[in-house]
Amino acid sequence: MPIDDLKTLFVTGGGGGIGLEIGRICARRGMNVVLADIHRERLDATVTTFDGPVLGIVMDVSSFAEWARAKQEAEARFGAVDLLVNGAALPPGMSSILDMPVADFETRIATNLSGVFYGVRTFGANMRARGYGHIVNIASEAGLVPMAMLGDYGAAKFGVVGLSGILRIELAPSGVGVTVVAPGLTRSNMTVGMGMDARYVAAAIVEGVRDNAPFIITHPNVRAALEKVHARQIAAIGAPAQPGYENAKTRWE
Repeated sequence: MPIDDLKTLFVTGGGGGIGLEIGRICARRGMNVVLADIHRERLDATVTTFDGPVLGIVMDVSSFAEWARAKQEAEARFGAVDLLVNGAALPPGMSSILDMPVADFETRIATNLSGVFYGVRTFGANMRARGYGHIVNIASEAGLVPMAMLGDYGAAKFGVVGLSGILRIELAPSGVGVTVVAPGLTRSNMTVGMGMDARYVAAAIVEGVRDNAPFIITHPNVRAALEKVHARQIAAIGAPAQPGYENAKTRWE
């Protein structure tokens, strides 16, 4: 479905960074905008800067019950949501896996991976039934290439990449698009002014939605590391582990 035909955006992490900038672009396009964020003061201040129709919803994406409440509020105000952007995330704990507190790992999986699944689960079925819509899941370079000290964050973001690829295959027959974004360091409330300007990342995402791009990778410096990862994977494919084994037909063939 052309992006200009999408009427209502629901974006998590909408209080700042990429989520906020996507909201601003969509507002300029005349869309209804729902900004969801866990920080009430930040969200309230942000909503006042919008001229068009906008709704701020305070929510914790790691709670499926809060997703249900947010959906009800959004639809009561604007009707069906046809562009979902899962952008909320917690930063990495910066600890080695073996030294990582269990609670830290569980918290980041709950927000950075389960939170994405909950969003998809909340809005995706209605999009499928209507036969149009688009879902954007914001992952990270750390979901493409293993990075030391990012075990909690990277595990969640690798999960987002995998979930998005599967979802794209499953929703393609219904006309619903799915795009996964893997940005590098970007200025946001998490990064204290470091990284790429979020406005440019957001613009690339909106352009990718228009093209129904499967991937959006905004920081090209990841190319060399990603090529090495893929080369090692391909090199690991040899003869069957069981001599004479013939593969059964698989879904990707």
